[in-house]
Amino acid sequence: MGENCHDHDTPEIPGYWHSMDSNPSQYTGDKFSAGQLSISTPPFKNQLDSIRTRIMQGATNVELGFTGTGKGTGQNLTPGTLGIPERIAIKEIAKINDVGINSVHSAMSIQGLAGFSQNQFSEEKRATDIEEVKRTIDFASDVTDGGAIVVHTGEFPYSVKRKYGDKLFTTKDGKKIELSEELGRAETYPILFVDKYDGNVSGGVRPNWTSFSFDEKGKEHTINLDDMEKLAKFNLEKYSDKNFIEKSIDTFGKHLSDKRKKEIYENKEGYEKTLGNKYWLAQAHDLDISSKESEARREEYTLRVNEAADRLTKLHSDIEARKKIKKNIPKNRFIPHDISEVKISELEEDYKKLSYQQKLDEMHRQSYTLAQAEKEKKIFDMIPIEDYGKQQTSKSIAELAIHAQKMTKEKNLKKPLFVAPENLWGGEYGAHPEDLKQIINNARSQFVKNVTDNKTMSENEAKIAAKDHIKATFDIGHANIWRKYFGGNDNEFKQWLGNEVNKLTKEGIIGHVHVSDNFGYNDEHLPPGYGNAPIKEFMTHLEKGKYKGEIIIEPGHHDIQSYNLGMKHLETPIYRIHNKTSTWTDVAGSYFGKSHTYGYITPQYLPSQDKNQAFTWSELPLE
Repeated sequence: MGENCHDHDTPEIPGYWHSMDSNPSQYTGDKFSAGQLSISTPPFKNQLDSIRTRIMQGATNVELGFTGTGKGTGQNLTPGTLGIPERIAIKEIAKINDVGINSVHSAMSIQGLAGFSQNQFSEEKRATDIEEVKRTIDFASDVTDGGAIVVHTGEFPYSVKRKYGDKLFTTKDGKKIELSEELGRAETYPILFVDKYDGNVSGGVRPNWTSFSFDEKGKEHTINLDDMEKLAKFNLEKYSDKNFIEKSIDTFGKHLSDKRKKEIYENKEGYEKTLGNKYWLAQAHDLDISSKESEARREEYTLRVNEAADRLTKLHSDIEARKKIKKNIPKNRFIPHDISEVKISELEEDYKKLSYQQKLDEMHRQSYTLAQAEKEKKIFDMIPIEDYGKQQTSKSIAELAIHAQKMTKEKNLKKPLFVAPENLWGGEYGAHPEDLKQIINNARSQFVKNVTDNKTMSENEAKIAAKDHIKATFDIGHANIWRKYFGGNDNEFKQWLGNEVNKLTKEGIIGHVHVSDNFGYNDEHLPPGYGNAPIKEFMTHLEKGKYKGEIIIEPGHHDIQSYNLGMKHLETPIYRIHNKTSTWTDVAGSYFGKSHTYGYITPQYLPSQDKNQAFTWSELPLE
């Protein structure tokens, strides 16, 4: 495209279009039109009833959606709550009324497909979420002719400033602006690490991390992340190839099994990347200290066990010797107390106690041996949360896309069903436009790998299919929440957002669009024009980028009014010809500058006069 549509002090309005022209197509061409505006149904209501209502309200395209998961009920609506007759009815009602259904929103409670929940990545949760989205895909295959299956992102937590604060945005005037976040979060929120074998968050390092170490003379001194950064750079420069990993294993993992060492060598590139990470080195340092503490306790108990063994040997010999002497003393002779029955019994009791304590110490020794080995193993099993989370997300989306492809073929749909991850908001991976691009590209690569590995497609066919079945949903309302992280002014924010959207459009990432408004703090779902989201600029950008997909207005408490107000805000000619006329409902504004029409002049044209009177959707009375 090469043009940033968010640069304008006075935003452009999408191109001319009028439904009453004799041949509107000659004006519209590929331009944006009111016919592309769609609206979603209330996800907490029965979707069959909802689509009927939307048709009566004048919508030409709708997006269906659900709130519930698991077993559906009247208050927990899921795709499973609508049976075959209802699905047939939805499709037929839409067809008869020439209303498009081109997207279905999966349960809003699903936020992220990596399976992250309660400080761990759970395969059980990931499988449950995949199942929920799969049944949404199945439902969409019954009621649509193809289109988007929307699912929220929000894969795992991160610090906005730490991830994007150093990636400065340069405005058209040359001003450099960074992203920030609420006071203190970037300074205190830890870099998290995950055990790649069980998905548990295995530790975290805060930016203000400090610890202790010893210099060459054995003197203790404090170290921080700057020292770890120097160490990472030094190691990577000094050690190369196998030597670097051998040195690291010798430092951190003396008790690793040959199998684990082999895995490390085979994944040399990945481990060199990890071992060159200052946060990883800091976490490894803490674990190494803990491992050394375990080693010291193990040696302590080893010494106690060995000492007990020596004492038991001597005590056993003493008991046996006394028994032998006692046995050889003739009857009726005086038996010294030291070799009496009582004394031998006392010594045997001491032996039992010492033997028990030795066994207890041996258990402790083994426990600390295992703890030391486990901590050394943990050092090499942990990877940054971002690396693990991205991998899990890609696996999930690729699996869902394969299912979407299967259902597209089985139901012989006109268009591909595609999985459409939606940008959420800050603090979770998937919110930033760059995150969204990475999610789509990584999932497409995983899709290609999956289908080529099982030889169901050639690589070229797989790449085409990946683009057909994996596209992003871009929500302008969610994107507007990045205002609170942006250091510039309103116009500079529009430039930044336009630049990000431009990159997504150029790379073919966006396949579906959601529109709602807010004030940049929370996802309020106001009607377009009621907040400060750059919706006009965004729509102009879509027009110039020749966007072909649906544009869904997602209403909040204003319901269908959001649809009408959206068209009004965008100045679509069904309401006005730009800068030429007032809206059809602005009759009152034409009476000599008065703000209202006197009731005795044209009462028959005032909808408020008779609520039982039939009106068109534009609020003009039927005559």
